[in-house]
Amino acid sequence: MDLAREFLISQYNGDGKNIEIRIRPPDRRLQLAACAGGLEPFLPSASPIRGRVTLGIRCLQDTAWQIFLAAEVIERVPVLVSRRPLARGRSLRKEDTEWITLDGTRVPAGRVTNPEAIENKIARTYIPAGRPLLPTMFSEPVVVQRDDAVTVMFSDAGLLVSSRGCFRDY
Repeated sequence: MDLAREFLISQYNGDGKNIEIRIRPPDRRLQLAACAGGLEPFLPSASPIRGRVTLGIRCLQDTAWQIFLAAEVIERVPVLVSRRPLARGRSLRKEDTEWITLDGTRVPAGRVTNPEAIENKIARTYIPAGRPLLPTMFSEPVVVQRDDAVTVMFSDAGLLVSSRGCFRDY
């Protein structure tokens, strides 16, 4: 199994440090001739080395044989998740998040990779604890509240127009 594991690591498109490889051993009832000519691992298809894969092992001698093994390559990636449940409308603070490592095949695309990008943003919906955070889960905070005094300004080519008023609705 070490040969198979080393082969999968060598074929992996990363540094191999953050992966876990599980290889299902062949059936114990399988009677294969001893292989003096050496074993050669191979991939029967050109699929990426991620998630569930099939790995072949063949004997390189006169009594040639080959078997196929089921393997799983789990890439561990850092993911920013909610540390506690977040209610809809709540402003996100740094202490509401934490980094954990998850299986890369189960992590949504477009996840938040920079915690500062969502700090002080408002949760659009309820976010349970442990959920990977996506930018679409948050909106910008409301800057103006109902009945606030506001000044609307417009400038273009040296012209400045301003008007004072009261914010009613948006």
